[in-house]
Amino acid sequence: MFSFQGTLHGNLGQTGAGAFQFPVFHEKHPCIQASVHIANVQKTWYSFEDDRIHKDRFLMAIGLGTPAFVNLVTIDTGSTLSWVQCRPCPIRCHNQDEEAGRIFDPLQSSTYQSVGCSTEDCGYVHETLGIPFGCNEEQDSCLYSLRYASEEYTAGSLVKDKLTLGNNFSIDDFMFGCSGDDRYNAADAGIIGFGGATYSFFRQVVRHTNYTAFSHCFPGNH
Repeated sequence: MFSFQGTLHGNLGQTGAGAFQFPVFHEKHPCIQASVHIANVQKTWYSFEDDRIHKDRFLMAIGLGTPAFVNLVTIDTGSTLSWVQCRPCPIRCHNQDEEAGRIFDPLQSSTYQSVGCSTEDCGYVHETLGIPFGCNEEQDSCLYSLRYASEEYTAGSLVKDKLTLGNNFSIDDFMFGCSGDDRYNAADAGIIGFGGATYSFFRQVVRHTNYTAFSHCFPGNH
């Protein structure tokens, strides 16, 4: 996890319509301090008032599924795999605050699909994360586990669904972890991975669009 002051904007390449930008919020951002509501894909805004959610973290709002479950997730520049906790949680999940959105329910999304055990995606995630082969053979579902230096961890199934940012940008078949067991010291929904693997947020967006570049910065507190 990391702590900065300021705001972040991501420019996902340059098209005829210009660069796509999305806001990311820190606890010291005036929008959060003033509890300004920020519109999401359902035109419903959350007021970021709970320190348990946004303390010492950058957060962004993402929509997963159809219709979208809008969740607040922590940005992690050192992670590649994105994940949110999912229903039902068969082992143990952290307490997700109401401000972070509803817990993702695969059964409520018409565009949800699991990642099969024998797929290239499953094998590559296992290889790059150093995970021994994990599979729910009965459901043909690829399993993952990920442990952080902070001793936090997440484990569950790899899945794909529609990812929506803001009101005008979405991609299909975004791969992420559907967590059914975690130790997570925050009250947001999970993590969005800003790392460089092919299944990171950036690389998946590039693969599903004609964007060719991504940039982000962390300006000072002014």
